[in-house]
Amino acid sequence: MKHDFNHKAETFDSPKNIFLVNLVCQVVEKQIDLLSDKEILDFGGGTGLLTLPLAKQAKSVTLVDISEKMLEQARLKAEQQDIKNIQFLEQDLLENPLKQEFDLIVVCRVLHHMPDLDVALSLFHQHLKEDGQLLIADFTKTEYLRKTSYFANTTTTNG
Repeated sequence: MKHDFNHKAETFDSPKNIFLVNLVCQVVEKQIDLLSDKEILDFGGGTGLLTLPLAKQAKSVTLVDISEKMLEQARLKAEQQDIKNIQFLEQDLLENPLKQEFDLIVVCRVLHHMPDLDVALSLFHQHLKEDGQLLIADFTKTEYLRKTSYFANTTTTNG
């Protein structure tokens, strides 16, 4: 999978992908109060299509992806837009979880790549602060025209 996304990095920001991310941004803005104080994890954030607009409003964003080339594209765009509150991590969180917790975790068009959904959801739970929120957006080829997205508020009790 890593190789596939490295190969797609330079052409990933297609009109369709930009359209889909704009839909997700609209949901985040409607559902999440006051992003300015939020520490956000963009899990599988690729070229930063969602990370960059979130970072303009949030306290900080951590973009985690397994594709080096996707992250290179995200870094380049962040530099071009002079966005400095993004941490870029080439890392598989399933194998090497972070020690940090987040106010908001966004997972956009990633879950269908996960080999074990239960493991992925458990991973998100352990990375959420108490009262943190998880936003999951995934689309099929026909659903994106209907603006289909899924939003889940998750209250956590870590302990």
